[in-house]
Amino acid sequence: MKNRVLAAAALAGSVLLTAACGGGASTPKPTGQGALAGVCPATVVIQTDWFATPERAAAYQLVGPNGTVDAKKGAYSGPLGDTGVNVEVRLGGPFLGGQPVAAQMYQDNSITLGLVPTDEQVRARAKFPLTGVFASLQKNPQIVMWDPATYTVNSWKDVAATGAPILYSEGKIYMDYLIANGDVKKEQADASYDGTPSRFVAEHGRVMQQGYVSNEPYRWEHDVKGWLKPTGHLLVADAATRPTRMPGRSDPVNSTSCAPACRSSSPCCSRPRSTTPPTPNPPIRPC
Repeated sequence: MKNRVLAAAALAGSVLLTAACGGGASTPKPTGQGALAGVCPATVVIQTDWFATPERAAAYQLVGPNGTVDAKKGAYSGPLGDTGVNVEVRLGGPFLGGQPVAAQMYQDNSITLGLVPTDEQVRARAKFPLTGVFASLQKNPQIVMWDPATYTVNSWKDVAATGAPILYSEGKIYMDYLIANGDVKKEQADASYDGTPSRFVAEHGRVMQQGYVSNEPYRWEHDVKGWLKPTGHLLVADAATRPTRMPGRSDPVNSTSCAPACRSSSPCCSRPRSTTPPTPNPPIRPC
């Protein structure tokens, strides 16, 4: 069974993120016949924390190039190879109105996994405890970016010295850390970022903003009309904080039934949510 799961995961993982922009007319129903049938939910729902960007490629690659796009729902879905189950990947961030993934997972019982940075997982623990099961990235790609023609920045201390407003999404805990560490002044933090380049362009680079090193710098330079020039950036991970993007679940991992699938297909490494309230400190069991 392990080899079959690995083969399916490898096949799905070889597809580019651009698959999320295509898709068929309808999603085939789960076959119920395969290595993960009866182990995972018939449809494994993965709630992401932003738009379909390269940092979330692992989730979309599970579906492959022939999935179905539901624009109204903000979802991309399809079979997980020949495992007998489907995967549905949902947009987050602005698409959810800024609702944190941890809170969304408790609001919607159909969600199997969520992409939750570890710093946000720690903050949500008292109210929305999650179990970390898989790290999709070794280093968080979150950045603060700026116009190098407007600001000369070589270190985080330089960011604070500029006094420039920094646009970010409200609730991002890394900003609290940067302020506490003196890397950003409190008055610089502007929690009005909507995921678009509009204000950065409109103010001609006089504001800084959040982004991902694997996304915005390239897009701003090559795709964003009204800009089309290089930007500078610093990784939040290099400011001494180390948030890592991890899918989590409110329930402890069922190591008996899910362990074989967990080792080879991490998004299935959790059982359906129980009907009883979660314990304040759910055990985290290695797969």
